[in-house]
Amino acid sequence: MRRERLNEYSRFVADYLFRQWPEWEEFAKAIDYYPDDPELEPGTLVVKIKPPNPGIKERLEIWTYSNKVTVVAFKLFHTHFEWFDDVRDEAEHVLEAIRFLQDIISEEVKITAWRRRGKWIGGSYAKRDEQPDDSFLTERPDEFIQVSWNGTYDLVKKYET
Repeated sequence: MRRERLNEYSRFVADYLFRQWPEWEEFAKAIDYYPDDPELEPGTLVVKIKPPNPGIKERLEIWTYSNKVTVVAFKLFHTHFEWFDDVRDEAEHVLEAIRFLQDIISEEVKITAWRRRGKWIGGSYAKRDEQPDDSFLTERPDEFIQVSWNGTYDLVKKYET
């Protein structure tokens, strides 16, 4: 990837991210347009990593725009790490995102999602020895999916409806 194609914020994040995982740079690209988000800034960094778990078809994605790092975990769950002007250390949110990515890769966390009639209704994550919180769901699920980087904690559970 040619880093000069990245906008200033994306270069800032890329410096930290690729210092941690230099091998990920080959999976990175700068994008200028994304049809699902017309507000996307040109030069946004997108990194898509295939996990070693053969049960996971989607990638682990890292996006940078609007002064935040977005981690999309296998299209089951996503979260944002954002920099706020009143935070003294502008790198703290990037380091927090890196810690979360480390937790996914080391299987300290597992990614969870719920479906109803085959449709995604919510996603979350949980520490490997904890149960995921489903209190935010507004619909009753009929399927629970749990995946981890290497597959150690993979689980699919069907519920009676």
